[in-house]
Amino acid sequence: MLHLRSLRRVFLMPVLIVLLLVAVMIGIVMYERLEMQSRQAGLASAQLRAEVVYTMLRGRFEYQLLTSQGEAARYRAIQPIIEEESMLLLKNMVADWDGTLFIRSQSEGWSWLWNGHSWQYHAESQAIRGDDWVVSKSFLPWQWTISVRPNVAKITSQRNTSAYLLFLMVLSSWILTALLVSWQMRRLVLVPLSEVRQFLANLVVDKRQAIQLTSSQDMGLLSFKLTELSKRLFEQHHQLQSNLLMLNDERTYIRAVLDAQPAITILTNGIEMVDANESLFRFLPNYHNLVQFKEKHQCICDLFEPYQDPLGHSYFTTRHPNWVAMAIEQDYRVLIKKDDRCFHFMVRTRNFIYQGKQFFVAVFDDITSHVGAELALQQQLLTDTTTQLPNRVKLLKDMQSYSPQGILLVKVLEFGRLNEVYGIHFGDDYLRSFADRLRQECHQLPGLIGPYRLSGSEFAYQLYDDAADATVWQTRAQWLLQDLNRQDLVVWGAQIPVMVSGGFSLWDEEVDEEEQLLLQAAMAINRARKQHLLVLEYDAAWRERQKYQQAQEWLEKVREALAEDRIEPVFQPIYNQKMGVVDKYECLLRLRDHQGQLIAPGLFLNAVRHTSEYLHLTQIMFKKSCAFFAHRQAFFTLNLSEDDFRHANHLQILHDIVRVNGVGNRLTLEVLESEEITSYEQMLTALAPFRELGCGVAIDDFGSGYANFTHISGLQAQVLKIDGSLIQAMAKDEKKANVVLGLVEFGHRMGLLVVAEFVSTNALWQQLSAMGVDGIQGYAVSPPIRQGDLDKPLVPMLE
Repeated sequence: MLHLRSLRRVFLMPVLIVLLLVAVMIGIVMYERLEMQSRQAGLASAQLRAEVVYTMLRGRFEYQLLTSQGEAARYRAIQPIIEEESMLLLKNMVADWDGTLFIRSQSEGWSWLWNGHSWQYHAESQAIRGDDWVVSKSFLPWQWTISVRPNVAKITSQRNTSAYLLFLMVLSSWILTALLVSWQMRRLVLVPLSEVRQFLANLVVDKRQAIQLTSSQDMGLLSFKLTELSKRLFEQHHQLQSNLLMLNDERTYIRAVLDAQPAITILTNGIEMVDANESLFRFLPNYHNLVQFKEKHQCICDLFEPYQDPLGHSYFTTRHPNWVAMAIEQDYRVLIKKDDRCFHFMVRTRNFIYQGKQFFVAVFDDITSHVGAELALQQQLLTDTTTQLPNRVKLLKDMQSYSPQGILLVKVLEFGRLNEVYGIHFGDDYLRSFADRLRQECHQLPGLIGPYRLSGSEFAYQLYDDAADATVWQTRAQWLLQDLNRQDLVVWGAQIPVMVSGGFSLWDEEVDEEEQLLLQAAMAINRARKQHLLVLEYDAAWRERQKYQQAQEWLEKVREALAEDRIEPVFQPIYNQKMGVVDKYECLLRLRDHQGQLIAPGLFLNAVRHTSEYLHLTQIMFKKSCAFFAHRQAFFTLNLSEDDFRHANHLQILHDIVRVNGVGNRLTLEVLESEEITSYEQMLTALAPFRELGCGVAIDDFGSGYANFTHISGLQAQVLKIDGSLIQAMAKDEKKANVVLGLVEFGHRMGLLVVAEFVSTNALWQQLSAMGVDGIQGYAVSPPIRQGDLDKPLVPMLE
């Protein structure tokens, strides 16, 4: 047993020695492999770190370059900020890494060193020494060199630890059994692997849970995942490159479209210009690109010149606030000076939202030639071509703008004979010489503005002098015309005597328009010629005689129309608000002239009032209207005035017309509100026969100048028609709207139907509907309709 035991020991000793040698050899081999693997793992992690840093810098550069739309100048302006942000991202990214990272700027002469726990800045670039550095490719856009190396001290520590463990294993192999040796060998393998696993876990840079490596299968899985990650990064990089190329192609396409536009087109955010096409730089050759332009001008509106357009168009001025947004609503114009020339542009803008911000595209169309043609046409429209004096149109326009005190007309007498004897060309030269004389005289008399040529040999001055009365103007005009008559004109070498006559008219309360003032001055000059006077003022008494003459003329026209049966009723629909249909028509008087045109009674009715012709007109209206509606199932209204109620025989004729046609239950008599109504008992007695036929009563034009609320109870009316002047004024006058609302509420409280006349717009219609009006009458519903057109669809004629 001892021998066998000794033999076992002897045998065991060589076995142990062999095992020890094997263990030593295995330890040496494992030590070398472990040292190589540790170094390779450290270098691989450093290489990966360098690639990650490079990829981040390149992604940051390409993103900002893409955001800057490929413009190097714009990118250079923000490059320091991007570099600073990149360094801040690098600092945050390596905060949990124990290796060394070295960033050096070859162009700026500085460097940053991450020593595993803090950053160190050096004003001058340091040299990279040692063989442990892993140098990545240089980042050319910023001329940075990226260098990294692993934690050398940690790798060295791991190596020393492994050597110590191997030494313990060799010593333990002399004492322990083969099981202990094998156990030590097993431990010798797992411990380094656990260290490698821990080291690889430290390489995880994101916030995800670290991968637990417990077996070779986990190592394979990690390798597979790293391969997939690399593949996805490559695919994303390829996609980013493709997107960048596509965006560059789109930008090239958009740039080509913009540059092909003949009009100046700019892109702006409302404050400064963002982009512009080539047309801008062709117009402004001193600037070759947007960068040069923005060195002197923030916005194109800096070039706008103030301009008062004589034609009334809207022009932007320099630095006009919010100009680009205003040009969306309507067309504006701008004036830009270049080389002492003025260029006019029509500005049109459109807005859009890009990345949450508002931008505008503004198009500048050159309309310089168009404006020149407009001004020339306007000048031709306002200027007499023969004398180059302002013409009649210009005079009326100036009178509307400045409201002169009066008008003085000067007429050359016997001018027609000059044309007949010497010819038209001689007459034109005569008028030009006379116009020069009038210009000279204008400067010698105070208060004269002009002259203007109206027509033929008639000229005019505006009178401006509030301190001068009619007597003063008479004296000044007398002096002017005497001076004109005193001096001959030299035309074609011949001295031609001047014979003129004048007339003037001053504003008063009876004059309501400029044409009337000119007409009065013309009447004065005609009367001055008849009376062989040099100048004469218009007398207001002539107006009354003129009105009398016009009244007589209309009276004759009405008599002629009655004799020829040219009195015709027309019918204006009244819309029932509750039923939503037209259920009534108002019969209106019209006079048909020889050309077939219908004349409203406002021109001739006052001329025949208080005459028998007025009664005949009413009878004809009743006769034709009742006969027309006798065959229609529609309601209608006819007007009666105070003049109609004064004649009993006349009322009897009207009553018989209604009775014979059998339309009493569909007829409403509109009684005109008037201060002339003094006896309601007499009027009620006159209306009683009509009521027996079923006729209703409406008060017309209620709320006009004379509003007597006793009409309501006195006439026992069923309908209240609000005066049209109130209806038309309520859209612009809130007080009038309140009056109308009060009349509507009053009528309803009295149990009456309320109808609004002269409703000319849909806005008025809606406003009156909100007030509760029962009926709507006016051009918003339909204009008056002739008999033959009553069955056609209604055609509203809105203002």
